[in-house]
Amino acid sequence: MAHWIDKIERKHKRSQRRSMSFQKMVLEKKNLIKTNYEKNKETYDSFIEIMFNLSERVNDLPEEHREPFKKISAVSKKSKLDNKLHYFYTSRRKQKTNFLLSLFIKPTQVKNIRTFYIYVSKHEDFVNFELKEDFLIRRRVIIEEKSKKSRNRKDNRSKDRLHVIYHFPMSKLNKDTALEIIDWLAFKNPLQALKFYNDFPDEEKQFF
Repeated sequence: MAHWIDKIERKHKRSQRRSMSFQKMVLEKKNLIKTNYEKNKETYDSFIEIMFNLSERVNDLPEEHREPFKKISAVSKKSKLDNKLHYFYTSRRKQKTNFLLSLFIKPTQVKNIRTFYIYVSKHEDFVNFELKEDFLIRRRVIIEEKSKKSRNRKDNRSKDRLHVIYHFPMSKLNKDTALEIIDWLAFKNPLQALKFYNDFPDEEKQFF
C-alpha cells in the first residue's frame, strides 16, 4: 500500500503536467492569433476604425433619431490571448402586460441588450464574430388573495436570448458589413435579415 507521501507527490506531479499542457496550448493559440493578426493587420485595424467611426456618427445624431437605443457604446479590451478584442453594445427598454391564471402581472419592464464582439481568430484569415442578445425582465406580480401580497421578480432571463460565435473571413471586413452590424445594434433590423449572419449556415456556428 502506497504511503501518503507517495500519493501526494504523484497527485502533485499529475497536476503540474496538466498545468504545463494547458500553458502550452494557450501559448500555441496565442502564437497563431499573433501570426494571423500580423498578416491581416491592415484589414482588421481598418475595419475596427470604421466601426468606431460609425458608432461616433450615430451618437452625434439628434436624440430623436437615436430612439430607442440612445447610444452605441464602443470598447477596446485587452485579453490574455492578445486577440485585439473590441465590442459594441446598445440597449432599449420595452413594456408588456401578461396574464397568467389567477395572477395579474403588471406591465413588465424589459431591458433588451445587444452586444457585438470581434476578435482575431487562431484560424488563418478569419476573425471571430460573437453576438449576444439578452432580455432582462423586471416585473411585479400581484397575487389575488385577501392579503394582497406581492413579490418582485428581477432580471429574469428570457428564453429569447441569443449567444452565438462563428468565424468570419477577413476578406469580408468592409464598410457594408460594418453598416449591417450598426443596423442590428440600432434595432433597425433583426439578425435574421442581415447578410453578415445569414451567409453562414447554422452548422458553422456555436450556439450557447
